[in-house]
This record gives sequence, C-alpha cells and structure tokens, in this order.
Amino acid sequence: MTVELKELPFETDAGFGSRARIGLIVLENDQTVEAELAMLWPEGVAAFATRIPMEDRVTAESLLAMETRIPEAAGLLPEIMGFDVIGYGCTSAATLMGEERVSAALHRAHPKVANTNPISAVLAAMEALGARRIAVKNALQRAGDNWDRESARRARA
Repeated sequence: MTVELKELPFETDAGFGSRARIGLIVLENDQTVEAELAMLWPEGVAAFATRIPMEDRVTAESLLAMETRIPEAAGLLPEIMGFDVIGYGCTSAATLMGEERVSAALHRAHPKVANTNPISAVLAAMEALGARRIAVKNALQRAGDNWDRESARRARA
C-alpha cells in the first residue's frame, strides 16, 4: 500500500476568542449559566468552562467549603488558552466568602489573569450607576445578610 501525501494551501484565522477568552468556573449541577452567558457574548468572545464539585445539600458550610476547590477547578482551565478573565459563577458562595477570598483562590491557579465573581460584578455595577442602597432577596438568608453588610460597607467607603 502506497500513501501519497499532498500539501494543501490553507489560511488560519484568529480562532475562537479573537477578541476575548473567558474562563468560567461553573457549579457541577448548574444547567443554565453557560447557555445564558453565550447569548450575551459579542462576536469574537469565547468562553471555556470547567466545573467545580459541590455538596448535594446547600448550606453555608457547604458553600464555604468550595473555597478550597476553586484553585483546583481553575487549574483545569489551561494557561495556554491566554484567558483575559476567569469568572467564578456561584453567587451564594461568593457572597459568603467575599470577593477578596474568591479572587485570592482564583489567583492561586492563575496569578496573572484578571478574575471576577457575581459580587465583584454587582459592586462594579453599583459604582457605575452611583447606587448607594439596594435590596437583596436571597434564598440563603444568612448569605444575603452578609452581602448586605459587606456591600453597605463598601458603598460608604
């Protein structure tokens, strides 16, 4: 059997994420965030997701326990992808941990990549809108109470 190899002309483009590459850390049982965010991305923005394990029962303790798993989950997002930002997608856990702890956990895996989480996003939106007071309704009342105090402290700063 003879194999004939031919060289074919081709051109490459900038690939997926020519404008931005976003890494997402999604809860293992989340069924919506990837699809919903995909509807928001403009052309040239690509998101690549990994999953983070979560307990079956959602409690403040189980949410806080995810903090130690964030670096491992973030580490599954390959550095070679050249991410512009990595986002952690659990509002309740980010609320309890606080944005600084979430950011530090993400930086352990990707120290040179910007990161965000739902709390950072809300605080940035509040600042952009000049909002000083908001109301929060959360199924996890303790988490909501913690966020109210933290956001109020930041808004006054």
